Amino acid sequence: MTANVVFDASSIFEGFSVSFKINDELSKTVIISECHKKLENILDQLNLSKLKTILNDTCFIIKDSIVNIEEGHTVTISSLR
Repeated sequence: MTANVVFDASSIFEGFSVSFKINDELSKTVIISECHKKLENILDQLNLSKLKTILNDTCFIIKDSIVNIEEGHTVTISSLR
């Protein structure tokens, strides 16, 4: 089973999305970490160092509960900036 994570309008990365597998060990920290890593890799490949700096200087949170995530559910990541 998979769900989607999408960055909301609170950051410059609005609309960037990642699919992830749902499992019992899933946590908000793991979700944010995986999305951060994937976005950072994309920015590296495109040589977008300024955006990578912004990414690394920004704190992200997930406001919604992830306890009952189901197939196809969308989780939203927000910026604390």
